[in-house]
Amino acid sequence: MRIGPGEELARQVRGLAVAGSVIALAIGAHGLAGGGTPHGVTLLLLGGAAAVLAAAVTAVPTLATRRRWLVPVLATGQVLAHTALSLGDAHSGMHSGSHLTAPMLLAHTAAVVVCAALIAAAERIGPRAYAALRRILPRILTVLPVRLEPALPSAVADVRPVVTSACVGPIARRGPPAFC
Repeated sequence: MRIGPGEELARQVRGLAVAGSVIALAIGAHGLAGGGTPHGVTLLLLGGAAAVLAAAVTAVPTLATRRRWLVPVLATGQVLAHTALSLGDAHSGMHSGSHLTAPMLLAHTAAVVVCAALIAAAERIGPRAYAALRRILPRILTVLPVRLEPALPSAVADVRPVVTSACVGPIARRGPPAFC
């Protein structure tokens, strides 16, 4: 099945939106629930999780086009992000043996709901905004004045080097210039 450039772009945008919003909201949810801020290796793990999510959503047509798959993909992304945050140094301040506490679970669940709402709204608004820009931009560009005659060249400054008599000698110098 062939896909057009518009559909491929929509897949890529959805993949990036899913990956970016999952990681950003996972870090926020993690912080609100008492987890620490990620550093170093944890950020690398989160980047890997984001790359896996973006690639999966972009490559699999069902994930890229169906809204009913949005919540399961986002939930999987939150699990991946929480695992990355748990493996890294973001749990250093927590005293619980299990890193999945009730506030943490609630925060990640809220992140899934917020991500799904934001991405679904962007997918509804995006085509309308694109259509509006296609109608408005030609009118704006035709109103802008265009200068038809070429601009005359003008000398900006004299670019000859300033040479003093102390710097000029009978022997030609090779190397960096001497500032006298």
